[in-house]
Amino acid sequence: MKADIILALAVWGLAAVCPGAPTEQREWTASNGKTVVGRALEVADGKVRLERADGKVVDVPLSVFVADDVAFLNGHFEMADDAAVRGSGAEPADGLPYPQGEIVGPVEAGPGCSYKLYLPKSLKQGRKAPMLFITNSAGKDVRRLKILQKASEIGGWINVVSMEAGAKLGYDKSAEVSKRAVEHILKTLPVDPDRVYFAGSSTGGAQALMNSGVVKTAGVISWVTYVTAGTPGADDYYIIGGAEDLNRYCTAASANELGRQSALVFHPGGHTAPDWMLEDALMWMNGRFLAKRKRGYEDVARDYEASVIGWLNEIKEAEGHRAYASARFLKDDYGISGPNAGAVDALIRELGADEKNVRYVEGLAEVDDFCRRKLAKLENKGNTKVGHSDPKIEKAALKLAEEYQGVPVIEEVFRAFASPTKGHG
Repeated sequence: MKADIILALAVWGLAAVCPGAPTEQREWTASNGKTVVGRALEVADGKVRLERADGKVVDVPLSVFVADDVAFLNGHFEMADDAAVRGSGAEPADGLPYPQGEIVGPVEAGPGCSYKLYLPKSLKQGRKAPMLFITNSAGKDVRRLKILQKASEIGGWINVVSMEAGAKLGYDKSAEVSKRAVEHILKTLPVDPDRVYFAGSSTGGAQALMNSGVVKTAGVISWVTYVTAGTPGADDYYIIGGAEDLNRYCTAASANELGRQSALVFHPGGHTAPDWMLEDALMWMNGRFLAKRKRGYEDVARDYEASVIGWLNEIKEAEGHRAYASARFLKDDYGISGPNAGAVDALIRELGADEKNVRYVEGLAEVDDFCRRKLAKLENKGNTKVGHSDPKIEKAALKLAEEYQGVPVIEEVFRAFASPTKGHG
């Protein structure tokens, strides 16, 4: 154990082994809402040695635990202040009108207006939460609520899907339905009116952009999208494109039209968005809002930091490039400071030792620039079709694919840009 302490001091610059008797067996909760029964044997080098109820002993990063469990461990093991990632300590929410941790509904919000929703277990008592309102091309599609359950728990998001808004109803009527649903939600659920967000895919994504011009909106997450009638009115936009998708040109052009307050990212596939990109989008949106509001949201920011750091520790082994990119976001864009900054610095040091992680972040900027300068210029109805390619785009994309050879996601994205577009299937 002494050797381990010396190693920890050399690497992290802190003494992080906390002696003390093991805790009693209890239920522990992770930042993503998952629970496990067991007893903590010790806290060492930022990790909790946990003996599960089945007798298996595992080492779990301290930052994975919710704020209440971290506070318990801090008190039990008398941990040094710099050993813990700290949340606000706020109590979990109770007394809500619907069950937490499951999809409920449809909830009737008036004639011809209903929605289904997911209330996360991570909601805090007496605190209003951000809300993501999802519109689908065909309506009545709750798959996104299922996909976003983990992200909802990490950031404390209330996620909602409209049951009526869609292509058949038309943009104007869908906007009316969405507005009435949001008004009903604000009256019945603990949603922060300053943190209403819209999201959607393809026609649903265009609808989400249109809704932001009708309802006060903090941000829009839209994938394989385009800007349609109406003037978007959000503070921030997270635009996701499919590098093989027939909408790739109009998606790039949309980001240009929305301006530099929009993030533009692409995945190698087609007419949908990978689950992990939507998780990244929610983390980004939360951070963008809180970075601009240093006063009045201190406790919210502390819990955001703790939950995101815990999540990054969960994914860093399998997806170090994503974890590094998000840690850099917390450092460079969100501007993390205070007691949780050290944990982010530690992640950056650890993950930045892998050149591929660093190159991934550089590649994200390269993709953004390539799409805004080159891909967006090809946006027109004649190019938005299956089987379209452009010799100049192909040549430039293949050159960048070689430059980013072996870099997760980035090489594949550029190779996809060099291939003909594909349909929605």
